[in-house]
Amino acid sequence: MFGERVTTLEAMREAVASYMHRATQKLRKQQSLTAVFRVAVLTSPFGDGPKYANSVMCYPPYPTDDVLLLTRAAMEGLEVIWRDGYRYSKAEILLMDLRKRGEFTGDLFTPPQPARSDELMRVLDRINVKFGKNALHSGRMPIDAAWAMKRETMSKSYTTSIDQLMRFQAT
Repeated sequence: MFGERVTTLEAMREAVASYMHRATQKLRKQQSLTAVFRVAVLTSPFGDGPKYANSVMCYPPYPTDDVLLLTRAAMEGLEVIWRDGYRYSKAEILLMDLRKRGEFTGDLFTPPQPARSDELMRVLDRINVKFGKNALHSGRMPIDAAWAMKRETMSKSYTTSIDQLMRFQAT
């Protein structure tokens, strides 16, 4: 969900690129590749104004975890489903047909992910681990997004984060 409604294609491109960046980080962390993904955009079902929701399936040329290739494919998919004149409240990236790296057999006619891409993604991840979560990312991602989710009223993760447990002081 966006903190502010998105009304321009450029802002939606930034959001989709940001979501794809995060999704590919998770893919690489679990040593997986994706062969299919879905890009979706939708307006809020609540409130006034016109409603719109659409999605498109994207098929990269080979199972991959390459953020650049997947972002490029997502941008092409976004062009297909984007409609001007709407106030979008949400974008989605859904990775499907996940395959464990090295544990699947590709077909005879599908090339594997190039070694150069593997090395580039390893370097990207090493830099982000060393210098911060998103120290290095694709140029489509904004530094500070107006559409980013508001987190001021986000509830604590008491049941999943030990750092956010409630603490009581004896008086």
